[in-house]
Amino acid sequence: MRYLLLFSLLTTSLFAAVSNMSGTWVLNEKRSRFADRMHPGQVTLTIQHDDPKLKYDGSTNNPEEGQNRDFHFDGGIDGKAYVVKQDGGDRNVTFHRTGDRVVESVSNGPAGEIRSRITMSHDGNTLERRMTLHGKDGKTRTWVEVYEKKK
Repeated sequence: MRYLLLFSLLTTSLFAAVSNMSGTWVLNEKRSRFADRMHPGQVTLTIQHDDPKLKYDGSTNNPEEGQNRDFHFDGGIDGKAYVVKQDGGDRNVTFHRTGDRVVESVSNGPAGEIRSRITMSHDGNTLERRMTLHGKDGKTRTWVEVYEKKK
């Protein structure tokens, strides 16, 4: 009986529902923590997520640079490499799921390699994105972006 209960718990956790990231998300600058001079300004993301399919469009308004930057992704959370099209140079990215609310990615682009861990809150209203950039300049920068779901 004890083994049946353990088996039941294991199979239930393996088939847990994956959090859906669909929606419009806005960067909460006050809750986010940025590396030296990496403050992106206003960021808005629109995500369409039907696991494993993932599509997003976004824009960054950086007041220090005096310009908007747009980015687009259409791919999947499946460990395959896809292209993020963005102003300033495209980059390749690979997404893989590590939990029902956690997705990790590795991307390479003009600035260097970026590793991220995206975690959705239990209530589905917050995305936390922990980032590490291994720059081509030899520097490593880390930061945390917190997004809130627009209602």
